Amino acid sequence: HQSSKAMENDKALFSNLRSKITLAFLLVIVFMGISASTVFYVALRSTLGQAALDPEVINSITNDFLLVSIALSIASILAIGIFANFISKKITQPINDLTRGIREIASGKLDVQAEIVSNDEIGLLSHTFNQMATNLTESNAWLEKRTRELEEEINERKRTEEALKETAEQYRAFFVDSPI
Repeated sequence: HQSSKAMENDKALFSNLRSKITLAFLLVIVFMGISASTVFYVALRSTLGQAALDPEVINSITNDFLLVSIALSIASILAIGIFANFISKKITQPINDLTRGIREIASGKLDVQAEIVSNDEIGLLSHTFNQMATNLTESNAWLEKRTRELEEEINERKRTEEALKETAEQYRAFFVDSPI
C-alpha cells in the first residue's frame, strides 16, 4: 500500500514538473512574441507615418499587421505548447523510470536496470544507477555465500563439539569410572 501511495506522489510530482517546464517555455515564447510584435508595430507605424500616407491607410495596414501578429502568436503558442510538452516528457520520463527502479531496489528486487536513453546527465545518472544495482546484486550474492559458509562452519564446529563430548564421556567412562 505504501508503494502505491509513493507512486501516486511520484506521478503528481512529475506531472507538476512537466507543467512547470511547459509553462516556462510558453511564457518565454509569449514574452518574446509580444516584445517582437511591439517593436515591429512601432517601427511599422513610424515608417508609415514618415511616408506621409493617409491615416486611414496607416490604420488599415497596422490593423492587418496586428491580426497577423495575433494569429502567428496563437499558432506559435500552440506549436510551442506541443513542443514543450514533448521536451518536458523527455526530461521527466527517465527521472520517473529511475525513481521506479529505486523503489524496486528499496523493496528488495536487486536485478533492476535502468534504460540509458541519452548521453547527458540523465544518461550518466542511469548508468550510475545500473552500476549501483549490479554492485548491490554482487554484494548480496557474496553475503549469501558467506552466510552459507559460516552456517556450515558453525555446523562443523557443533559436530566437532559433539564428537569431543562423546570422546570425553568415553574417556571418563574408561579411565575415571573404571574400577582400576
